[in-house]
Amino acid sequence: MNHSNKTLKAVSGMLAVGFLLYAGLGSAAINTSTVNQNGVDNVATIEQVGDSNDAQVDQDGNENDTTTEQDGEGNTASSFQSVNQNIAFITQAGNDNNADSAQDGENNAARIDQVGNLNDGLVDQVGTDNSANILNQEGDENIGFVAQDGELNQGDIDQNGLGNTAGISQTGDLNLASIDQNGNSNLADIIQTGNDNIADIQQGSDSNTAAILQSGTGNQAVTLQDVP
Repeated sequence: MNHSNKTLKAVSGMLAVGFLLYAGLGSAAINTSTVNQNGVDNVATIEQVGDSNDAQVDQDGNENDTTTEQDGEGNTASSFQSVNQNIAFITQAGNDNNADSAQDGENNAARIDQVGNLNDGLVDQVGTDNSANILNQEGDENIGFVAQDGELNQGDIDQNGLGNTAGISQTGDLNLASIDQNGNSNLADIIQTGNDNIADIQQGSDSNTAAILQSGTGNQAVTLQDVP
């Protein structure tokens, strides 16, 4: 009889501890991360600080490298790498930001940096030796998009303000495109089809709109709007 009482007390104590641990989870930071790797020598690093952040990494190939850092609440980040030796780096500081990087090829490099709230950054790379940077997406509700299909293309977007939208699309080889937005509610698009084209858009105030479309080889274009 005494042995039974002791057993019941022990079980009750274990259940109580388990309940307290479970209840404590409700007030703790709950972030989620998923890593899927298929290949050789792939590296994935995820660091999360805050609540309700979500990060996913999918690597299919060899020697791919992804780093994701999240600090805040409700941020989402995903990185997909296929084939070999691609590099992706995503940093998010703030709330409800979204960053997506997709790389299909070899030796592509992608970087997305977000500081603020409700920013959206997307990089899509197909080919070899492409570089895409969405840097200093600082502020709220900015949208940046870089799509590259070819070899040795470079696309850079720098946004500082509120509600800016920038897009770069490159098809071909050795194209260079950059967009710099400082202000609010600016819109900029660069579309390059061909080889060795150069395009630059700089916006330094509010509510500007600019577009550069290049098709062929060796074209150069610069647009400056309210830039000191």
